[in-house]
Amino acid sequence: MKNKIRIILSEKAKTTGEIRYSEILKMVGLSITKKNQDYLQSILIAIGREEYAAGRPLINGLVINDTKRPGIGFFYEYKNLTKRNFLISDIKKQKEIHASIKRECSEYYSKDCPATGGES
Repeated sequence: MKNKIRIILSEKAKTTGEIRYSEILKMVGLSITKKNQDYLQSILIAIGREEYAAGRPLINGLVINDTKRPGIGFFYEYKNLTKRNFLISDIKKQKEIHASIKRECSEYYSKDCPATGGES
């Protein structure tokens, strides 16, 4: 499941640069329930940690909610991984980070780099 989601994200990085949580659930055959959303969130966190450890862009930051930005959990994880100091509730900073991640992912995955990482 994790690699399937990673591949979906790498393809989105090459095109629109973002995808809604609900779209991913549908693409992997899961209904939109709180349980499945929590499951997806745990997979996205794992993907982000693996990507960061491998020196690749945080592709999980392409997943957006109704605000057209990643959820607040992403920004907590981003802050924890990068050790950057910013106010998580700062919407302007969230937009900057999201735009930067979209750009980094687009550049990286447009080079035909494969989606990599462990199977899960």
